[in-house]
Amino acid sequence: MYPNISVGMNYGLPVPYQTLISPALSNGTQIHVNGIATGNRFEVNLKNYQDDVVLHFNPRFDDNALILNSAQHGLWGQEERYGLPIYRGVRFTMVILATNCSFKIAVNNAHICEFYQRTPMYLAQLVEVKGDINLESVQVYAGSSSMSGGMGFCPPSQPCSGGNFIAGFGLPSAPPPFVGSGMPSIQSCRIHTGSRIFVRGFIPHGANRFELNLLQGYSDGDDIAFHFNPRFDSCTIVKNYRQNNQWGQEENQPFPPYMPLIPGSSIDLQITCTMDRYTVFMNNYFIAEFYHKIPPGYVMALQYKGDIVHSSSQYYSVPFETSISPPLSYGSQIQVYGIATGNRFEVNLANKRGDTILHVNPRVNDRQLVLNSAPGGNWGNEELKPLNILSGQQFNIIIMVTPQGFKIAVNSQHVADFNYRIPFNAADTVSVKGDVNLTNIQIYPGFNQYGQPLQFAMETPVPINMFPGRVLYINGRSNNNASRFEFNLLTNTYPGADVAFHFNPRFDQREAVRNSCQGGSWGTEEKQGGFPLQPGQPFEIQIICYPEHYQARKIDDIF
Repeated sequence: MYPNISVGMNYGLPVPYQTLISPALSNGTQIHVNGIATGNRFEVNLKNYQDDVVLHFNPRFDDNALILNSAQHGLWGQEERYGLPIYRGVRFTMVILATNCSFKIAVNNAHICEFYQRTPMYLAQLVEVKGDINLESVQVYAGSSSMSGGMGFCPPSQPCSGGNFIAGFGLPSAPPPFVGSGMPSIQSCRIHTGSRIFVRGFIPHGANRFELNLLQGYSDGDDIAFHFNPRFDSCTIVKNYRQNNQWGQEENQPFPPYMPLIPGSSIDLQITCTMDRYTVFMNNYFIAEFYHKIPPGYVMALQYKGDIVHSSSQYYSVPFETSISPPLSYGSQIQVYGIATGNRFEVNLANKRGDTILHVNPRVNDRQLVLNSAPGGNWGNEELKPLNILSGQQFNIIIMVTPQGFKIAVNSQHVADFNYRIPFNAADTVSVKGDVNLTNIQIYPGFNQYGQPLQFAMETPVPINMFPGRVLYINGRSNNNASRFEFNLLTNTYPGADVAFHFNPRFDQREAVRNSCQGGSWGTEEKQGGFPLQPGQPFEIQIICYPEHYQARKIDDIF
């Protein structure tokens, strides 16, 4: 058995970080930045290679202000100051929307401010993030003008129009759909074990076939983890995957006798990702399954193609319940999005023993938000707060775990604190029921999973999702008499699961061995490179996931 070591793990992108803006900024371009502020200041810059800064976004916690600015030829302009919309240690999502003459900026789904362009936006070539931040993702989505070749700029003194602000409601940020004659529609979609994708749409009369593809990118030519292709002309469902432009072996099955999918009808389709397969239900009928050929953590987008008219409305079945994993900790957030359709609905954090740790009950007609708990099913005293949810309108509810209690926000506005009557970590499920169309629910892990060391034995699995662009940071110390240890990126948690990446530093041989294992068969070991580790010394190893390979680094040294 290998010696145990203590390590800390973080997920994200290296900081300072830069990524190319391509195609150039245009009306409708969106830039999404997700992360956690960890210190006094960080900044997001839209700039060029000559260090001209078209937009400088700079939260300053030591100054309790958000600073916007620009710089030409090294000379900074007049600062524009706003209230600080980000909290240190709490995950945030920022969206920059480019319009013809300004940048509209939203944080956590709320519009914050607008910055009028002082130089044409298309001069920006890079997105840069630096400072005190754990950076999780940066995504650049092309605008409408980039598809037609048009590009506009109006000086700050002129009124600005164009570009509707789009902020994701708890879903991973979605790029604008690619639409047009013969073009597929693609929207962002992160997949992991337990994920469910809801697709609502209409199959037109005379339909021949359509397909849904889980992509490893945002373009039509990217790898496909799951290809679902009903063919009405042959009454078959074709399932497959594509990797490196090569299709796998088709898995064909006839339409089941109860096939609920016919041309001229609406569909309500659900794809569920389990540990070893995708399962497909249509109108609550099971119709297909497909075993994983590509780990689901690589999926980045869902593509619609062919004879289907898809709707943007995607509702979970209510009553709805999902498990909380990993367990709640300080900083955990539960985000619920939907449309109130009647008088009352409720969101409950509960457990299988019958305890309700937190009961959030909007009562639309009474204009009241009722909070409560029920240890052992026995309800306590209600706490009443004003409610800003209207029937028939979209809403979001955010519940955050803090040392003081639950903090609750409605429509991105803090409305209540609820002191713990039962320990928060007793909750193991989130449920939603009542008069609501539930569009999405997301559970974000807290500080124990992000930013704080996780102490664990060498052989303990830790759940992660790896995809191109993600960086895994491993901090630790080997024992003084260490011989070797290993890190394995597994495709599943059961014994004997495939190993996507095996990283095995061997002090006795002064080699860092890399390998993979599929179906119980190990590949050829790779040993080239240096060995910058010493027994008994602390280390920080980065494992970087690229589209076609992994790279292991120790600070500035590549193994």
